[in-house]
Amino acid sequence: MKNDKLKPFVHKIKGAKNYAFYDMLDGNFYRLVPTGGIEDVGKLLREAGLIFESETFVPFKTTLNVIKKEDKFLLRKLQVRLNGNGEDTCWRRTKNKTKKVSMSKEIMERVIAKFQDIPIQKLIIEAESADDRLLFALINKLDFVEAELFVESGISQGVITILNEMSHKKLEIKENRNIPIEEINVIANDFFYHQVFNPCLGHQIAVDTEGEIKPCLWWSADLGNIHDYGSIKSMILAGKFDKYWEITKDGIEICKDCEYRYNCMDCRINTSPLNEKLTAKPAFCRYDPYTGEGGGK
Repeated sequence: MKNDKLKPFVHKIKGAKNYAFYDMLDGNFYRLVPTGGIEDVGKLLREAGLIFESETFVPFKTTLNVIKKEDKFLLRKLQVRLNGNGEDTCWRRTKNKTKKVSMSKEIMERVIAKFQDIPIQKLIIEAESADDRLLFALINKLDFVEAELFVESGISQGVITILNEMSHKKLEIKENRNIPIEEINVIANDFFYHQVFNPCLGHQIAVDTEGEIKPCLWWSADLGNIHDYGSIKSMILAGKFDKYWEITKDGIEICKDCEYRYNCMDCRINTSPLNEKLTAKPAFCRYDPYTGEGGGK
């Protein structure tokens, strides 16, 4: 066992009770719970294909460059709420009451103007009912790679097909579901990103129906209105979002002791007690890293 080496694309994460091993090649995490001694650990690692025996060669560790704090103007997610309450659209179900209004044309134009020169990885559109005019405006005028549409009613697959054909960008209707923790995997870039930034809030900005700017659509503390700033870039440069973007799982209660923390998602608004502590454990997590029991997300 002493001569066994982890393969260079395998990373070990220590938890309170167990270790997890992340395989960069397939995106999977392996939690190994040996029943015997160190030789059993070696056997399990070999069977999983995570180590090889070597007398002399010590492999280098493989890492990836992730977005740095200086790379401020690449948004991973822009959330925009077009209309409705949004209470049942999101799996977080925070039950916060919001005004049931629709985004005006003026606010939509300001959103497009403020974000038009900022690269966006994912555009997330939330709505109670479809509004073709606003959907087309967002999709055709913003610079994004892919979009997720959380629309409760009034949109069909045919509309999605038309939007795809018009924009030549990836669009899909998204559903949320619980995933067992042992089935969660993560691409390598996200594995390293989660060690520096929050998996959910990191490089995310949200704008609700009234133009209020937030770290998340369900966050009660807003950051001002789209009318208040000359540009979103000025907000980013002033560090308005850093407090939320940089909440890592290493700083969240209980999560910091979990061997799955870098492949797990997060939700700062869905904590217990609700939204009262920035570093509380997500309420939806049923895994206990101190006992190794539970495991649903």
